[in-house]
Order: sequence, then structure tokens, then C-alpha cells
Amino acid sequence: MSDFLEVGQPERAGMLGEFALALESIDDGVTIVVADCRIKYANIACEDIYGYSKAELIWKPHWELFSADQPSLPNRTLPYSHGDKWKGEIAAVRKGGEGFQMVLTMTPMRYSGHQPIGMVGVHQDVSDHLRSAELLQER
Repeated sequence: MSDFLEVGQPERAGMLGEFALALESIDDGVTIVVADCRIKYANIACEDIYGYSKAELIWKPHWELFSADQPSLPNRTLPYSHGDKWKGEIAAVRKGGEGFQMVLTMTPMRYSGHQPIGMVGVHQDVSDHLRSAELLQER
């Protein structure tokens, strides 16, 4: 991050464009969640994973993407809202109501030495992988 702050304005603009392209190019969903637990950014992969358009995801409460009976998400709060990194397998819900399993990693965003200003989420749909493992076990 310090390299980004040290370069000049034209170089910084180029780096931001490359960074945005990288986020939109990866297969995993990436979200930025602000302090009130609403989604401020979602990459294109989130559309494929959840079935919502990017426009529908923006400002959506983050917890609405997960099954309501998640023991790790009590009272619709986020366990990582206190600034700790969190990773776990959870039950998620697509736009049409279909449930699926995912691995979610949430990492705090903060300015140096300060309280978190939000979280970056990486969403990996593992439902196909789990089905394949179950089929192998049945054989």
C-alpha cells in the first residue's frame, strides 16, 4: 500500500484501473462492506454466485446473503465487526432462495493503526466441491 501512496497521480490512476480490472476478473466474489454492514462494492463474480445484479447488491445488508440460522452470525451481526479477520464455511442464500455452502473470508480495512472502516469479503462457492466429495464417498 505504501508504494501506491508514493507514486505520482498518473501512475496512481493507472494502478487503480489495473486493480479494478483485477477485482472484476477473478472467479471469487469480492465485496466491500462498510461499518453499518451494508455492501458498498461487489464484483461481477458476486452476480454469478448470488444471482443478484451488482446494482441490487449495493447497499444491501450483508447478512441477507446468508442463511438466517447461522450460529456464527448471531442477531444479524457480523462476528468480524470488531476488527478481527474471520474465515469460515457458512450457508448462503441465492436470490431465488436456493441455499448453498460457501467459504467466506472477511478482512478488516483500516487506516494505519485505526479502527476498521469496513471489511473486504472474499466469497467462494464450495457447493460443487462438496457434492463431488459426497459422490466420491458414496462409491
